[in-house]
Amino acid sequence: MGKTRFFSGKVLAAVLLGLSAFMILGGIRIYVMSGLSNHQLELFTIILLLIVLPGFLVVLVWRHQEQKILRQQEVAIEFLQNSQRRYKYLFRNNPVPMWIYRVSDLKFLEVNQAAIEKYGYSKNEFASMDLTQIRPPSDIDLVIDEINKPRPEYYRPPGLWKHQLRDGRTIEVEIHSHRLDYNGEKAALAMAYDVTERETEVKDLWDNAPCGYHTLDSELNIVRMNNTELQWLGYSADEVVNKMKITDLLLPAGKRNLLEGFENLLQQGGVKDIENEFIRKDGSILPVLLTVKVIRNQDGSLAQIRATVVDNTILRSARYDRDEKFRMVAENSFDEIFMFDMSLNYTYVSPAVLKLRGYTVEEAMNQSITAGMTPASGILASRLIREQMELVYANPLPRLDPITIELEILCKDGSTVWTEVKCGFVYGIDGKPIGALGIIRDIGERKHMVEELIRSRDKAEESDRLKSAFLANMSHEIRTPLNAIVGFSDLLNQENDPAEKDKYVGAINNGADLLLQILEDILLISRIDTGELIIRPVSISISSLFSELEKQLRATILKKCPEGQTLAVAVDKGKCPDIISLDETRFKIIMNNLFDNGVKFTSTGKITIGYGPGCARNVVRFFVRDTGIGIREDQQELIFERFRKGDHSLSRRFGGTGLGLAISKSLAEIMGGTMGVISKVGKGSEFWFELPVDPNLN
Repeated sequence: MGKTRFFSGKVLAAVLLGLSAFMILGGIRIYVMSGLSNHQLELFTIILLLIVLPGFLVVLVWRHQEQKILRQQEVAIEFLQNSQRRYKYLFRNNPVPMWIYRVSDLKFLEVNQAAIEKYGYSKNEFASMDLTQIRPPSDIDLVIDEINKPRPEYYRPPGLWKHQLRDGRTIEVEIHSHRLDYNGEKAALAMAYDVTERETEVKDLWDNAPCGYHTLDSELNIVRMNNTELQWLGYSADEVVNKMKITDLLLPAGKRNLLEGFENLLQQGGVKDIENEFIRKDGSILPVLLTVKVIRNQDGSLAQIRATVVDNTILRSARYDRDEKFRMVAENSFDEIFMFDMSLNYTYVSPAVLKLRGYTVEEAMNQSITAGMTPASGILASRLIREQMELVYANPLPRLDPITIELEILCKDGSTVWTEVKCGFVYGIDGKPIGALGIIRDIGERKHMVEELIRSRDKAEESDRLKSAFLANMSHEIRTPLNAIVGFSDLLNQENDPAEKDKYVGAINNGADLLLQILEDILLISRIDTGELIIRPVSISISSLFSELEKQLRATILKKCPEGQTLAVAVDKGKCPDIISLDETRFKIIMNNLFDNGVKFTSTGKITIGYGPGCARNVVRFFVRDTGIGIREDQQELIFERFRKGDHSLSRRFGGTGLGLAISKSLAEIMGGTMGVISKVGKGSEFWFELPVDPNLN
């Protein structure tokens, strides 16, 4: 607008100058024609006036236009400043958490006070953070994909999002966001509405529903019944639940019909609106209308039988029409029932949504079809709905069968539940689809049961495999010393040379010792499993104990090392209290097992035993360090499991039952300690264990 008026001022000045020129030329012509050419001074004065006066007018007009433009610019600047101040005021004082972030790297550029108070971070902390730092790690990739999607300037991301507060709590929020230009950078403004505080109590709905509910197991035992049905029958829960069968409540005819039609019921998966009669506690008869649903496990086995019970006298007296019957059944069903039109807008949601997902009917009706699902389930449901819509529009006949799918549903409190959704189209009188009807059933318990069965199966298979490997290895380990004993015993009878006899006797003794050690290991681990092992700590001198161990282990080296093998024993004594309290017998078993393990896998070098301060007060760390072959990092946890070795190929080369380290770890834990290993392939290993050794333990 300023440029237009400036241009108008130019035009006005040009017109005035043109008019002045015209007047000058006209005055000169009149002056000459009047014979006044000799009066040059008068002519010059007239010309000067004709030039100065229009010029003065031009300057005045120009100046006026310039001031007018400046005033307009000042008004515009003031308006812009006021707008910015209002925007900042609304942003900073909005009760809803808001922030502005840069789209390129998701850095926070500005946050309001509500966000600071809600999330617990200061303004400076927000300034050093990005959007991913308030999201759970599992949602980060999804958030980035959602932000990078092409979309209009204003948008609302589908579904709900999880945010993490500074104190570690996770909340669920609904985000409203749009793009904007912030100080020359591409950014986005986001508002976060907390939806985690909408909690509703659902137990009252179950207990005080206008109809009865009960659940039966595969033997027709009543495992659950709501208060409404209990009041109708005149029983308490303690008298019925897990005490009575459903057949105990039926007349002989009803009981016979149930038993005769039970197999058919299981095959059909349920029945609807079946009339029957219950016997009340006082002996009177209650006519009921039953809707029964069979719930199966994933493997097809029967899990539960659920029934909705309606007092049939009420229905008869009220003479409900078909629509009213549907409403009563739907609104009092365990399962959530929903309907939506061909525009994918909900037209009905049953009150069971409150129990299943925690939303009221009004809240659920305002959600989109996939808003109440996890992102993965929402994508799957959207694809199936789109495919079914394309099929039904392409050819309404024949009618499509309902589809059944498992979806993970988002609850109002932020949790999720696995459900089975069965949905099919509803057709009008003309045969064209007018919408869809669906049922959502909670199968979380079934999923959990299946997962537990799978874990139990895997554990059983692993246990069976390990036991088979143990038996195969144990038969070899026992057979080896037995063969030596039997073989050298036969040779001993045939040998007359005393030196050879001594050698055979030594081999027999070694085999007997090895066989005895195997049996002792098996008996010891059996006592550990049965809890019969008793720990008896006594006060001992740690330095004297290790001096005794050093002598014993040097003798073990001489006995177990083959000829020509050089292996030294060293003791590393740390600074610890000399008098400690522990079970000396169990301690020596651990040290001997660790030492034998070091000797087995160390051909040359040395084995060091020692002790030092532990990780806490009154804790001593003991260790056995060797210079042997070492253990791969991925095998360092496995070697402490029973019947396990770091590499099964080593069992043929070095032998052993695979119980020594497992026994040592169990003994250390029974005495209140821990055990671990530090190792590097080719560099050796250090097995350590820490024990509480308070001298006042006795």
